[in-house]
Amino acid sequence: MIAKNNPLNVRFSIKNLWKGQTGQRKGFATFSNLSFGIRAACIILMRSYRKRGLVTPRQIIGTWAPPSENNTDGYLSFVCRMMDINPDSELSTLDYPMLIASMSWMEVGFEESISAMQVQAVIDSFGIEIYHG
Repeated sequence: MIAKNNPLNVRFSIKNLWKGQTGQRKGFATFSNLSFGIRAACIILMRSYRKRGLVTPRQIIGTWAPPSENNTDGYLSFVCRMMDINPDSELSTLDYPMLIASMSWMEVGFEESISAMQVQAVIDSFGIEIYHG
């Protein structure tokens, strides 16, 4: 999956013309480089989801990986163990790099997952800020 530079398997939508998006493959967006794929995930989780009131791991993962398509409870349990956080804790700005890195492990596997440091570098380089409503 990472070959398309999309470590969180962001779904393709004609409505989203993500920066660096080159098309789609099997329903998932493809990006010209990994930074653009990470950027899309950050914007979805840090801005769009928060704007909708999705601020805890349980709310985020329940929406990102619904039971109709995933083992949502297993996904949530894994991410919370990786982050050492309660599933119902509101995430802070500092939590998102590890959240996104942990989610990438679930989405694309350990060998192709990204690190929290990579996520933070993308947040910094693109100036992505969390939505505070």
